[in-house]
Amino acid sequence: GSVPERSGIVPLRPAGPDDPALPPWSKAFLALMRAVYAQNTGDIDSLGHESERALAIFGTLGDVWGTALAGQMRSEWLMLRGRLDEALYVVLTGTDSMSGLISDWEQIQRRATAIGLLVRLGRLEEARERLSELRVLVAAEGSQRALVQCGFVEAEVELAVGDGPAALRALDVVPPEGHSERPHWAAMVQARRAQALVLCGRSDEARDAVRVALPLAVRSADQPILAEALLGLTAWLAMTSRTEAARQSFGLAVRLRGQADRTDPTFQRLARTLGEPEVAGAGELTALMALLD
Repeated sequence: GSVPERSGIVPLRPAGPDDPALPPWSKAFLALMRAVYAQNTGDIDSLGHESERALAIFGTLGDVWGTALAGQMRSEWLMLRGRLDEALYVVLTGTDSMSGLISDWEQIQRRATAIGLLVRLGRLEEARERLSELRVLVAAEGSQRALVQCGFVEAEVELAVGDGPAALRALDVVPPEGHSERPHWAAMVQARRAQALVLCGRSDEARDAVRVALPLAVRSADQPILAEALLGLTAWLAMTSRTEAARQSFGLAVRLRGQADRTDPTFQRLARTLGEPEVAGAGELTALMALLD
């Protein structure tokens, strides 16, 4: 899917959109902010409720920008619930209907999300076709963030089929230190590099990638990003036969995400190796990070 824009965990939960004195747009915006907060903090039930509300109100108002953002949040919830066809419908409907109305960057993000969903659905040929279309759009847009997004989603396709070398080539668009203006992107990319390096059997390099990813993910204050970095750690721990620690890391990743992301190919690969993650047996982050020393 798309590389998330960092929003961080705000110190106070946004106020509810239930005040009858609020105009509809304000209600929709507050619902959207609560959906973003819920995603960042692993509150999947609230993500579903608030994204549904935001999408409905913005749609009624005909607000293209709000509908696009609310649709992204809604598709995230549908994906986590395993409702992939519905998630894809929300993304593709918005992408097609909003062409020319939202920025090229927003189009790139939505198209990347659609490719990720196609991968999860096992529609790899269609995913690769849309990836080719995405490359054209990225080349025209020309920004570093667009190149990062394209490399990330291309790596997602290759990781799904277990092709570590191809995933690494896709991620080579990002220098090892990551994107200086968006360190949370570096956390995501390095986490994916670790997963690819594990597939290549390159243990030391995988450990080094996780060493970069985890501190950046912690500083992002974004739980899905930290959960992704922990999947990289989990893969490395499993590779080095530290099975119990790998299970603890796996459980912590699920706890931070808010639930098991069962349609994620990386989750599925780890579950086949380690068994179902047990949130109750989740490890402590500092102790797990110390295993990298």
